[in-house]
Amino acid sequence: MSAKALIESERPTGGMKLAGLKDRDAQRILVNVAVIFGIGAVVQVHNGYFFQSRNLWSLFVQIAVVAIIACAESLVMVAGCIDVSVGGVVVLSGVVAGLLSEHGVPLALAFALAVVVGAGVGLVNAFLILVVEYRA
Repeated sequence: MSAKALIESERPTGGMKLAGLKDRDAQRILVNVAVIFGIGAVVQVHNGYFFQSRNLWSLFVQIAVVAIIACAESLVMVAGCIDVSVGGVVVLSGVVAGLLSEHGVPLALAFALAVVVGAGVGLVNAFLILVVEYRA
């Protein structure tokens, strides 16, 4: 029996399919979406502002930052490491940008310097992991 036939024979048949995902994956996605909408419904009933366009836009903007960080962390995990310093580096970069802009540095320059600080910390992490072979 060929490898392709063996793989095809092990696939479950029937059940719920969502964009080619396994049943378990599709169920997890649907449960997460249901929980999010359930929490949103409770908050909407409580204060009446949750499903307004301004609040939803604010949520999307805040989620974008977390999604970018999650993508970067996913790449690190796929590479075989777990680097929990990613969140700390993002926070440090944000603090640097905030402090610089508060002290009169133009916003574009403050953001550029914050990126340089984040890249510098990343290079130090890479040096410690690759050259010194330090494992946390």
